[in-house]
Amino acid sequence: MKTSAMFYAAKRKLWNGTGKTSGRVYICHAITSTLSQREASHAKGIVMSRLSGAVTLDTWLITHAGIQVDDMTPARMQAHRHAWLDLLIAEFQAKGD
Repeated sequence: MKTSAMFYAAKRKLWNGTGKTSGRVYICHAITSTLSQREASHAKGIVMSRLSGAVTLDTWLITHAGIQVDDMTPARMQAHRHAWLDLLIAEFQAKGD
């Protein structure tokens, strides 16, 4: 499966930010619950490399972007996760992967 398709599949399983959470609030949880172990390892490796040592996107936003995550609602944080996946999908589609 192409990398862009892996991220697209995970995005479809990621909580949409409204109503009750699906249990797949975090990108890596959506990846793990959606993809084979080999595919999940590849996709999570990309995500973790982009986080520059941060464990979660929340932590990355605090340390690298100066955003106060405490001020963000769960729905806004989830919208950011979806937007980030959209960027990853577009990036890998442009590469043909």
